[in-house]
Amino acid sequence: MKKYRFIPLIMAIPFLLGACDLLKYFQPVASNSTSDSTSSHSGGESSDSEFSSDSSESSETSSTSSSSVENKKLNSIALEGYKENYYTGDTFNTSFQANISLNFSDGSSEIVGLDSEYITAVSYRSFSSKDSYSCSASTPVEKAGEYTANVRVTAKVNNVTKRADFNGLDLTFNSVFEVAIDTCTNLVAETDVLYKKDDVVKDNIDMNLTFTWTHHGTEKYHINSLHENLDFYLYRDGDNTINKINDPLIAGEYELIVSYSGTQSTIPFTITEALGYRRIEAEDLTATNYYVDEANSPIVSNPKILVIPINLPASSSSNIQNWTTSSVNTLNDYYFGSSPTSFVNYYKTMSYNKMNFSGMVSSIYVETSNDYSVENINDDDSSNTLYEMMDRAVKATMDKYPSIDWSEYDQNDDKYFDNIHFLTNYKATTWAGPLWPHMSQADNISGTLSKPGVCTYSIGAINHMDSSITQIHEQGHIFGLLDYYDYTNSCGTEINYVGGADMQSHNVFDWNSYSKLSCGLMSPYVVDGTLNSFEITINDAATSGDCIIVPADYSTWNGSAFDEYFLIELFSNKGLNSQFWSSYQSNYGVSLGDGGIRLYHVDSRLFNLYKSGSSYHNGQEVSLDKSTWHQVTIGPNNSSDYTATGYGDYNPPACSDMKLLSIIQKGGVDTFGKDQVAMLKEADLFETGDTFTFDQYKHFLSKSGEIVSSMDNGETFPWTIEFKSVTPNIATIRFSK
Repeated sequence: MKKYRFIPLIMAIPFLLGACDLLKYFQPVASNSTSDSTSSHSGGESSDSEFSSDSSESSETSSTSSSSVENKKLNSIALEGYKENYYTGDTFNTSFQANISLNFSDGSSEIVGLDSEYITAVSYRSFSSKDSYSCSASTPVEKAGEYTANVRVTAKVNNVTKRADFNGLDLTFNSVFEVAIDTCTNLVAETDVLYKKDDVVKDNIDMNLTFTWTHHGTEKYHINSLHENLDFYLYRDGDNTINKINDPLIAGEYELIVSYSGTQSTIPFTITEALGYRRIEAEDLTATNYYVDEANSPIVSNPKILVIPINLPASSSSNIQNWTTSSVNTLNDYYFGSSPTSFVNYYKTMSYNKMNFSGMVSSIYVETSNDYSVENINDDDSSNTLYEMMDRAVKATMDKYPSIDWSEYDQNDDKYFDNIHFLTNYKATTWAGPLWPHMSQADNISGTLSKPGVCTYSIGAINHMDSSITQIHEQGHIFGLLDYYDYTNSCGTEINYVGGADMQSHNVFDWNSYSKLSCGLMSPYVVDGTLNSFEITINDAATSGDCIIVPADYSTWNGSAFDEYFLIELFSNKGLNSQFWSSYQSNYGVSLGDGGIRLYHVDSRLFNLYKSGSSYHNGQEVSLDKSTWHQVTIGPNNSSDYTATGYGDYNPPACSDMKLLSIIQKGGVDTFGKDQVAMLKEADLFETGDTFTFDQYKHFLSKSGEIVSSMDNGETFPWTIEFKSVTPNIATIRFSK
């Protein structure tokens, strides 16, 4: 189980200071504000008049102004005009200029600038981009565009203080690149375009440019076509004398060079002979769970885990079973023992030897305060009591082992443990309670580089620890995986779109290929559309890491697991699957035979979080560019009610009928989407001679069974997929249009 507590994913962008002389414009504001009132400014076209902060020049334009304020009583202040136009690299709170009208009880007024002796405070209450770029009033703006600000000004004249809020000030930050007013010292060009054979580069330009200016810091600029201020050159290895930006690409190694005023950036890429598909290396996938949310544990070669067994006080002995030296020794075997399904061996095998866990099961932490009893923790819906207890347990454990280098347990240097499990003596029976086995993120358990605190954690219960499996499942959540079962009615339904046969569903088998792709652990074949008919041969997924991503349109696939596509893997009684194959069949009364092809539909596109009546964004899909993010989530989920427990109102309504991950059952009957027990069986797997077309199986995309005409993203799926040969070891699949 994963308890969802969403943490804002706010991109922290480094800014460089810059300065520039700016043209100054102002717009008069008709309404004056009174003491402690709010003056609203709606914005509009800039005046052609020159803005000046010199109060004597400004006062000449006002028939009611006075050159002296001696003995006058200040009645109100108002915004007379302000500078609306800036450049990227400017910092709003140091560049903002305005004329303020000091209005007196005798009907006269005096216009002054913000540097006047009468202006005692200027507060920049908010500053935001109308395009949702991350920005603040105190850091240089990196992207040109329209912005808005709320500013509070306080004035004091003859011991009378007045304050006014000027809200909704419309501002324009102009591109230094567009007007070429500064010298570029560095240029970085990046693109997510995956060029293929016969593409013409000049017709497919989509780049993010980062300029470093001498006087204007950093500017980020996006282009989706050739630009008059930039020069583009394309060279092919072995043919360096010819610019090929206008030519269809052929096989070879290329360098695309973007040049601006003596600075340039190079983007290398490779074009292979057309096969109809290409292999993407795991490290070249454009996003992982850790990229999506850095609260997830990073995938590293030698991760460490801290496991703390905890004895909590309880008012009744009926719901606890204290940890003992003997049970902790058994626990140590579950985590670090030689069994193929011990915690460390499961993750080593699952990751194709890419992850080799080490760490420790600590001595028992005995909680002595009744403030942190089982009853008090379970009664606190806020979980603060739980978090305080965990903090006490961590500090006591670190004190007990002073020679351990605890920084090794924080390999991304965020001052939190990468992987930490708390296992209590509570015999958990109430689903979703604070002490029910779960993963979540804690508040207020800060740490340091040498002594990490707790953010992402797992809680386990002693009656769920008859093996390592429950904690293997919870660790999957720590790596960012969601549950694939239905949360509706507190898991009271039997709907399960993956047929239960998954570690993040019914705690069985290897990770499926989508889970591994989302963590960057597989190198998939991807159908790229360069041929209309071709074949791909794959080995079983558990031992080889082979799988096939089939997007409807390769040109729009974002290069990661976080998109929409069909996914093919060969599911066999091999590798980790062999540890569960027989028991699964006997426990659920089904036959898997020799296995076969598991064909999934995946829709794990990212959306800004949605919550009616809050400040969250409106649930629109976002790209992998973090500057477009507010708080993000994978839009679809596997609950029949998308707002079910564990998800709240965070998933956008547009995704309510969409599934995150679902197995397409051969034969076309969707038993997994019914409110009944329906476990994966041999008849659900595609075998030699079977064929898939979108029209035949399109009803699997909808939770309600609605007959759709396209993919969730609106694209038409063009491929017929024929399973020419399927054995437990190898499968050959033909794709045709």
